[in-house]
Amino acid sequence: LPSELSAERKAVVKNAGSLVGKVNYFWGGKSMVKGWDSSWGTMRTVTAEGSPTTGTIRTFGLDCSGFVTWVFNNSDVGYSVGHGTYGQRAASRLISRSEVHVGDLAFLADYSHVGIIAGKSGRFCPILTSYLIKNYSGIILVIHCSSSANNVTVSTAESVGFTVFRRPNCL
Repeated sequence: LPSELSAERKAVVKNAGSLVGKVNYFWGGKSMVKGWDSSWGTMRTVTAEGSPTTGTIRTFGLDCSGFVTWVFNNSDVGYSVGHGTYGQRAASRLISRSEVHVGDLAFLADYSHVGIIAGKSGRFCPILTSYLIKNYSGIILVIHCSSSANNVTVSTAESVGFTVFRRPNCL
C-alpha cells in the first residue's frame, strides 16, 4: 500500500481483502463480531424480506452493506460508516471518479449495492497481488460481497456497474 495512506485506510483495505473468497453472500447478513465470525459458513434461514432467497436455508455470511460495516468495525473505525446502503450513503460524501482513493465506497446508481475501493492506478491492497496490479493498472478495483459470486470478491467497478463513489466521513 502507498505510504501516504492513513492507518485507517490501510486497515480498511487489509480487512476487506482478508475475506475475499472466504465468506458467502447472505441476504440480510450482518456481523458485529471483531475478527472471524464463527457463524459464517453455518446453515441458516434467510429471514430478511426483499430477496428471492427469503425463507430458504443457505450458508450464512454477509450481504454487501454488512460486509462494509464489518470491515470498518474491524478496522477500528467503529460503526461510523453506517448500516445498510442508505445508512452508508448518509455517512459519506459524494466524490468524483478522479478523487477515488483506497477505502472509499462504490455504489450502484440506485444504492442497491456497495463495495470498498481496493485500488486504482496501480495502487492496491497487498492481498490482491502483483498480478492484479500488472493486469488492471489504472482501473478501479472494488472488493464487495456479491450475490452473483456468492462470496466476497474483487471486481472492476465497470464490470459491476459501480458509478457512484463516496468518501466515508470517518476517513
